Amino acid sequence: MDELGENLQLDTTSIKVFKNDTVQITNCETSYTNNTLEITVPNNVPIKITYTVTVNAKPKDSVVVSNTAYWKGYSKEGGKTVEESYSYTVGGGIEALSKVNFKLTKQDQNNLNKVLPGATFDIEKCELNGNVITPTKIATVTTDANGVITQDLDFDTLYKITETKAPDGYVLDNKPIYILDLKDKEKDTSYLEKIKTLVKDNKLYVIYEQQNFDIQVQNHKGEITVVKKFINDAAGNSHNPVSGTYKFGLYQDKNDLTNPLQKVSITYNAGAGETQEESAKFINLDLEKKYYVFELGDDNKPITDSSKEVTINKLQYTVEYKNEKGESTNAATNGQTVTVTNRSRTKILPSTGGYGSLLYRISGAVLVLASLIILININKKNHLNDKSKNRRKQ
Repeated sequence: MDELGENLQLDTTSIKVFKNDTVQITNCETSYTNNTLEITVPNNVPIKITYTVTVNAKPKDSVVVSNTAYWKGYSKEGGKTVEESYSYTVGGGIEALSKVNFKLTKQDQNNLNKVLPGATFDIEKCELNGNVITPTKIATVTTDANGVITQDLDFDTLYKITETKAPDGYVLDNKPIYILDLKDKEKDTSYLEKIKTLVKDNKLYVIYEQQNFDIQVQNHKGEITVVKKFINDAAGNSHNPVSGTYKFGLYQDKNDLTNPLQKVSITYNAGAGETQEESAKFINLDLEKKYYVFELGDDNKPITDSSKEVTINKLQYTVEYKNEKGESTNAATNGQTVTVTNRSRTKILPSTGGYGSLLYRISGAVLVLASLIILININKKNHLNDKSKNRRKQ
């Protein structure tokens, strides 16, 4: 895992993995989400990873750039963080250039080595009118066999790029992307800050005085999320995670649970009072199919009966499955979530919603009082018997 600083933009086409510094490995699985790069590498082999990033800063500005590398499943605090001050200058001749060479590469989000043809985008030129962005479409383009589109654009102009058709088998990502290549030194910080405000939470790529403007965007196939929860007490008020690794299987046929299509796991290293919910994803699924999520017990078999206690991490639980609507089901399709709750085996007294539980408490108190009276009577009787014996002896 490699978490990049907020002012770094990774070129996901530049990632290379080397064995023993020199031999390139080309079949490593790579993914990039929320500025975090994940690479699966071979065991017991010295590895070197290289990539290129763009620093989002003006020429001559000094900024701090950082990244943190760590092993998946372990805390970031146990990894290595690198921080450095950085600044750059732009070479001469940029003033003579009139066009920006824009290039977009479409990739599989969960396998960056795979490029995606057939994604269609609208490119719109944007005008700022007061506090309103007014877009005008200038082109509709589709990624080629190399997953690439190219377009000549203008400097100092905001463009809006929107995906209108996803590659076959992939989820459409129609959230707009904005790009801006600033060359005019009169367009100061306030201009850029205004743009950032107007595009809101949409992605904005900004570079300065560069002829080539390359970005990469990703799509994913169908995904289903599994969320892990706990109930630790009879009243259902305690939800503290229990340390351990919890395994889940995904099945296409609920009547054939021989082999899961995929397995994922969620690991807790729970501290006192921790209540954070963790999740995992099943990926690369068919967009139209229904699937079934099951937790796996210590016997590695799917847990199908929510009424029976099972052994998970050597502890006894009942397992409940619910969808996003709170319905008791473990069935899901693309984009949906199944919540799996482990309820510890604390017995719960019946509740009628009114005086039922009060009657149980009163009955319990009466039984305790009756027991005390019986014990007192027995003690009195024993005491009287002892006195009678003493008199006869005298």
